Amino acid sequence: MKLKKRRSNIPFYLKLLLILLLVAAVGVEAFFYLYIRSMFYPTKKSINITPSMLLLESITVEIVAQDGVKVSGWLLLNKNSKNKVILMVPGYNANKADLLNLGSKLYALGYSLLLIDLRGHGESDGDKSYMGIKEKDDIVASLTYIMNDNRLKANSVAIWADNVSAYAAVLAVERFPQVKLLLLNNIYPNPLLYLRKNIRLPFSVPERISDFFIFQNVKFILGLNPEEYDLNSVLSGMKGRSLVFFQTKLPEFDYVKELYQVSPERKELIQMDRVGTEALRASDWEMYNEIMKEKLSMYFPLHETSSIVPLDE
Repeated sequence: MKLKKRRSNIPFYLKLLLILLLVAAVGVEAFFYLYIRSMFYPTKKSINITPSMLLLESITVEIVAQDGVKVSGWLLLNKNSKNKVILMVPGYNANKADLLNLGSKLYALGYSLLLIDLRGHGESDGDKSYMGIKEKDDIVASLTYIMNDNRLKANSVAIWADNVSAYAAVLAVERFPQVKLLLLNNIYPNPLLYLRKNIRLPFSVPERISDFFIFQNVKFILGLNPEEYDLNSVLSGMKGRSLVFFQTKLPEFDYVKELYQVSPERKELIQMDRVGTEALRASDWEMYNEIMKEKLSMYFPLHETSSIVPLDE
């Protein structure tokens, strides 16, 4: 008995459409994966300036995080510090050399400084960014170093941090009551939202679909669920510290104000037009540096002359 081949009931054009949809889905997934992966593996910028070039004495230090990652830093001891130290942590795709412009001015005020490179940046170990989740360990190790260093004899610490490091700093300070002030530039609630706001697609994709691809790829690349690391609950329960939020007036940083609003009463929000972008004018930096000096004198003074109530606008 000869069997007859069964013909498919699916019309040819539908088969073709399904194939095209499958190819499109694979293409979109490949784009999202490669794009997002490139953000987690930033190109390391070389150190193009050192403290000695600015006639600043520094000590190169190596700090080991809990997971064994070696974090590179510059320690600038100041005899006028009154045991107060500022930990300065650069943001995404930046390194400690980028902090010397501001750092030199803070050092001139009398503060001791520790400038570090996050993992995957500058002279620190690794080539991968975790968008602040594992970078938290770099800041924990740096704070531990500050508190244990006999040369610093630190009794209080302020942290200056930017985007990725600002996010990591909030996660890191819970067990360090010595941290009295957080200066947070363009902070975000979680890495997923940061990526959603900063990915620039060359084609149009519905938001729900792009969110799905972003979430799945971030989860795969990081090996963890980024939604479990949200700052809203952390900030809402933070007590005994002053928080100064700096926000660039760009749509991708709208969430800074949201985090400011859920934070406790000792806080201030400063919005600036251009700080945080690549193309900064000299006048922008000058204004920003002056604001930083003012906020330190208010919330982290070297000389306690009066009781200052932090702003809550």
